[in-house]
Formats: sequence, C-alpha cells, structure tokens
Amino acid sequence: MASDLVTELRVLRRDEWDPWYDNLLRAFGGGPGSREERELDRSLTEFERSLGVWDGQTCVGTAGAFSFRMTVPGGALVPAAGITMVSVAATH
Repeated sequence: MASDLVTELRVLRRDEWDPWYDNLLRAFGGGPGSREERELDRSLTEFERSLGVWDGQTCVGTAGAFSFRMTVPGGALVPAAGITMVSVAATH
C-alpha cells in the first residue's frame, strides 16, 4: 500500500548513480546497455541538478535537468533547464 511507504527525495550523489540509472532503465524497459553507453550517460548527468527518490536503499524515482541556453524574443540568450530522465518504479 503506497501510504505505508517511507521515501526520501534528495539530490543525486555520485556514489548513487548506478542504482539511480538502473531504476531509470527499468522504468523505460531498457536493458543494461554497453559500458560505453553507461559512461556517456554518467558523464552527461548533472549531479547537482538530478534527484532521486529512495525507499530505504532502493532507488524508486529519478529526475534530472540539463543546462542549456535558449534564445528569447529580442535575441537574448537566457539560461534554461531541459527536464530529463524522469522515472518512477512500477512499485511506487
């Protein structure tokens, strides 16, 4: 029952990336991928802009943002966030 779950939302730590990423892959039905794919995805992860939801030691939710700039009317470039890597474990 979902109301009995005790979860913690926190900024992703570098040592939590593997279980965080594994939850993301499960949510999207993906396999483990190659070592090169994992290394690329890890290198692209902005840890300070990524969140994990943890149920004990298990990652059950993920979300992240990529930093980029967007041109707005008038031609100015402004900082923006591209939301990415959002997942929730089927159990939650």
